[in-house]
Amino acid sequence: ISGTLGTTGQGNYASANAFLDTLAQRRRAAGLPATSIVWGPWADGGMADEEVVHWRMHRGGVLPLQPALGILALHRAVGEPRPVVMVADIHWAEFAPAFTITRPSPLIESLPEARAAVENAGAASERFGRGDGSVLRDQLIGLTPAEQERVLLEVVRFCAAGVLGYAGAVAVPAERAFRDLGVDSLTAVELRGTLAMATGVPLAATVVFDYPTPVLLARHLRERLLGDAAEAEPVGPVSGGAVVGDDPVVIVGMACRFPGGVRDPEGLWRLLSEGGDAVGPFPADRGWDLTALYDPDAERRGTSYVDVGAF
Repeated sequence: ISGTLGTTGQGNYASANAFLDTLAQRRRAAGLPATSIVWGPWADGGMADEEVVHWRMHRGGVLPLQPALGILALHRAVGEPRPVVMVADIHWAEFAPAFTITRPSPLIESLPEARAAVENAGAASERFGRGDGSVLRDQLIGLTPAEQERVLLEVVRFCAAGVLGYAGAVAVPAERAFRDLGVDSLTAVELRGTLAMATGVPLAATVVFDYPTPVLLARHLRERLLGDAAEAEPVGPVSGGAVVGDDPVVIVGMACRFPGGVRDPEGLWRLLSEGGDAVGPFPADRGWDLTALYDPDAERRGTSYVDVGAF
């Protein structure tokens, strides 16, 4: 469904699928046979039949298609007068609000099943604007710093709720870590993209981890939107620096952390130049049950058949 609806991390599929859809339409227009069938994920097998993938898609309202229904739909699709048909099991009330939170979708907004959910989400998202942050900036002008942070905190919570599939902003505690709310590396990028579109501010892919709670992220957004760097609270290892002349970009520090005990750029270069070995036993300070994690049987699900790595 990536070529029809668009899905996170599926740009390659989207372009390839859109090409095939167009090829089918061109052949039909020329009087030749062709049918392009847009599929959602299948249950009981297939590329999406993995626990993590299934959980992510289900959270977003995309349900696995039962094989019996899929085969029936296949038989019907090849006899369709239309060259392109979509077959997917989608819960539009969950899918539509998150999908349209920062940009309109005429396709989804035309579906009766999704229209009400889209309108509710649109009424809320229009308060923040879509794409350039101008509506947000207008709201923030004239407010006190505390009031500005409250507005931006609502934006962060609203966007996080949409990405994570929560009922609404009230379900996202301001002081709770994003990791505890269910944010992983994929949803972190999704949330970054949603916030960037809602505020018009380009954000780093790691922004959710750099500012790990909604309230800290709201303060960072305030600094980015209004240029209030002097009042912003520093977060992370870099806490200050000097601006030389009118140069707007100043490097005040550089840090890195890599396997092999590397804690600075010099250590990384030393590890590489000496051909050092950064592989070692699983770390014992991360709360992992190392006894249950390791199993030499590679076929056993939920375990690792190696007990070393680069951490």
